[in-house]
Amino acid sequence: MTDVVVLGGGAAGLMAAIAAGEVRRDSGRDLSVLVLEAARDPGRKILVSGGGRCNVLPAFDAPDRFVSSSPGRLVRRSLDRFPLDDQRLAFEELLGGPLHEEGPKLFPPSERAHDVRDALVARARALGVEFRCGTVGRSLAPSAGGFSVGIDGRPLEARTVVVATGGRSVLAGGADAAGFDLAARLGHAVRPLFPALVPMVARGAPNAPHASPHAALSGLSAEARVTVTAGGRATSAAGGSQRTRPSIMTWALTGSPSPASVWKNPVCSVACTRRILRRRNQPLHA
Repeated sequence: MTDVVVLGGGAAGLMAAIAAGEVRRDSGRDLSVLVLEAARDPGRKILVSGGGRCNVLPAFDAPDRFVSSSPGRLVRRSLDRFPLDDQRLAFEELLGGPLHEEGPKLFPPSERAHDVRDALVARARALGVEFRCGTVGRSLAPSAGGFSVGIDGRPLEARTVVVATGGRSVLAGGADAAGFDLAARLGHAVRPLFPALVPMVARGAPNAPHASPHAALSGLSAEARVTVTAGGRATSAAGGSQRTRPSIMTWALTGSPSPASVWKNPVCSVACTRRILRRRNQPLHA
């Protein structure tokens, strides 16, 4: 039986696996950690973040932007377990140099998303984490020893399972958002989903991007104020992590801008994984 199975090898899954590996190292417990990734290699969505440069972290803490139906103190408690300053130090140690600030975002020293992904995978492997790519966890059900994960009809028994299969904002690179269905089948409440991260597609871009008047702007970023009008009501936002800082808009020729919040869920995945594995001397069945 595997002690910890992580469903999904994206940003959240990699961070959860690393957190489990660190518990294994620090506690001296012989924990087995396995990541199941649907794509042929892990972290593929990381590679497109920040236009291939990977905006690793926000430059400023913004806990009010973590919206949940749970009491605010519970959300804050999860964020406090891995505060932004600690995240920055961890990534600077991982990447071998200081992150540099550009607007409200922090980028890696090399400005290469590949380096971030490769460093995360290497750290996980160094901590004893195993990867099984091209493998989809199709079902998840309680069993006598913890959980049974269905892999193409073959059960994989696990004491602890972390579901990190990706959201619905960017269904690519192996992400299929199947975790919502798995959670619902286990009896968890799944709230109605609505877009929190969506592209704005310029006229002419989907069918004839090169003919679009915005084609020459592809790859450029600029400070922006966005105004959305619907039902006779208009809402404007200058964004940024502080009210005095503007939003940054990036044009993408394909109409598929890079995901801006690839590191939001990993913060919570690290906090939850650490808590689950450290509450007892044995892994929890939860």
